[in-house]
Amino acid sequence: MYQGGGKFGHNVTNKGIWRMGVYKPKQRNYEYKSSLKDAPYGINVPPLNKVIDLDSPDNKAKRQKWIETCSKCHSPRFATIYLSQTLDEYMLLGWQKTDATMAVVDGLFKDNCIVPGPDNRDPFWIGDKIAGILGPEALGPVLYPLFNEKKGYFPLYGPILGTGHHYVTGPGRPNNVELLLEEQWFGAFLRGYKGTAHAQQDYSWWYGWAPMIQNQAKVQDWAVQLRRIKALEDKAGIKSDGTLPSDKMIYGNTPLYTDGLHRK
Repeated sequence: MYQGGGKFGHNVTNKGIWRMGVYKPKQRNYEYKSSLKDAPYGINVPPLNKVIDLDSPDNKAKRQKWIETCSKCHSPRFATIYLSQTLDEYMLLGWQKTDATMAVVDGLFKDNCIVPGPDNRDPFWIGDKIAGILGPEALGPVLYPLFNEKKGYFPLYGPILGTGHHYVTGPGRPNNVELLLEEQWFGAFLRGYKGTAHAQQDYSWWYGWAPMIQNQAKVQDWAVQLRRIKALEDKAGIKSDGTLPSDKMIYGNTPLYTDGLHRK
């Protein structure tokens, strides 16, 4: 941090552990239950292939540097407790909340409760080009075949690629539960991370943890409603493919609008 007069207090990049908070950590007493357990899904593109291990020798050394820095104003004991029992615990628990919500969304896609489904809605943004741009070595054995064969017509949500739902939409995509998941993780959770890392309690709790929990509850509520609709349609023998978008000004030139929902 710049202190004036050409002097810097400490280098904030050479001891970063959580970085921007977007990389899945190894949990200590918890096992991931959703598709998040397989992240980073074989991707070989730094830094997307990063998994944080708090107990690695490298990160322990970085933590010690932080304690030394913080101890210039605080006691070493306070610095150690705050970083390990406050910041680390917030991040680990926040990722567990993300995992729980992703498990709900996983189940909705698995049981065909999302209408229209991935085959019948607008593809993931530039999904038809990603395989050609990055290739099999970068995308890895899991994602490359999906992008190469499905061309973006498959569910893709959650950290990190799912954040694209905030910037590019199309007919039938994203579903509201996907948006709520991304807002929980990419919005509230990371705001809380910044607040906790900088000891700003309003952002830790009011703008971070609280809306994160609220979004988790909203996804759970939506899941109940979507499953009720699916059960009623199944009982009535109705096969719902969704509806075409109504706004030709926005969607009039898209293949989904002109071809209908049955894109294969």
